Amino acid sequence: MHTDSTTPGIAAGRLSGADLARNFCDAHPPMNLSQAHIEADRCYYCYDAPCQTACPTGIDVPSFIQRIADGNLRGAAHTILEANPLGGMCARVCPTEVLCEQACVRNTQEDKPVEIGQLQRYATDHLMANPGKPLFSRAAPSGKRVAVVGAGPAGLACAHGLARLPLQRLANSGGQIGPKKVRVHKWLRDNQLELIQAVTTGTNQNKQLSQVRLTHRASMTDSLNPIEQTPMNNPQLSDREIAAHLTGDDAANQGLFDLL
Repeated sequence: MHTDSTTPGIAAGRLSGADLARNFCDAHPPMNLSQAHIEADRCYYCYDAPCQTACPTGIDVPSFIQRIADGNLRGAAHTILEANPLGGMCARVCPTEVLCEQACVRNTQEDKPVEIGQLQRYATDHLMANPGKPLFSRAAPSGKRVAVVGAGPAGLACAHGLARLPLQRLANSGGQIGPKKVRVHKWLRDNQLELIQAVTTGTNQNKQLSQVRLTHRASMTDSLNPIEQTPMNNPQLSDREIAAHLTGDDAANQGLFDLL
């Protein structure tokens, strides 16, 4: 039975594949080569740049834009992802208009900042389309182990950073990557995960904390707080008590552990 937008009731196939692709595409189209070079040339490459200070992840904005202007897109992506391993996602969902772009000194002269978010997307999209050799590598194992409980954006970024330190990786990978109010393509989410998993080890996925009991508590304590020995050395502590010690706020985690 043929269906279209005029078919009454609930029916599949109302929209063509082209219509679906158009309705669920990115909110803003990406820059092309000429647009990226023109925009990169607008940057003053400020010393002690206010745009970098305004960036929550501290990306060296002038440096990566300079690399785009020089045609070094892989180097630009490295600068971005070194500070923020989810830089490709943030290029799309970060409110740059009230952060780095609001701080851009171009605003004082032209009332139009450098389009930092679009340039960041241009560089990271190029890397995802042409990954080549991994940009980052794991540090040599030190005999220590660290578990990252929870693998949203913060947990993934933490695991990526720890994997580059002299520690042995033990991290869950999964969870919600992307703000609930912003739709992002599955390929982008999966690609960002692959970049992070290239230097981390995903284990114990989709398990409750009570199923991932940390048996090497002394090693964990050494990693988190090498100076002050903590109650985590006590093997009688419950999962709730462990988490309360890690966060310092038992009340804030009451709802989480009631679900375990």
